[in-house]
Amino acid sequence: MKYISQKQLEDKLKPLDIKALIAKQTNGRMRIRLLALLHIKEGANRAKTAIYLKSSRKAVNDWAKNFYENGLDGLKEKTSNR
Repeated sequence: MKYISQKQLEDKLKPLDIKALIAKQTNGRMRIRLLALLHIKEGANRAKTAIYLKSSRKAVNDWAKNFYENGLDGLKEKTSNR
């Protein structure tokens, strides 16, 4: 896994209106992921974002990586074939 710098992530987040996306979102888990991206976009690092959201740093790093690689689709929950 390649490390994604704060600057790279902020550059990818710049054009998005994350507040509008949060307002439209009805899925609570997705809203948390979007809140994490908003917090990062506003300049917080991933460790502070994890503390702010009472989540693990690994989860925030995973969300950031998935967003960076796949855009907003990377934040969607994966379905299992049980």
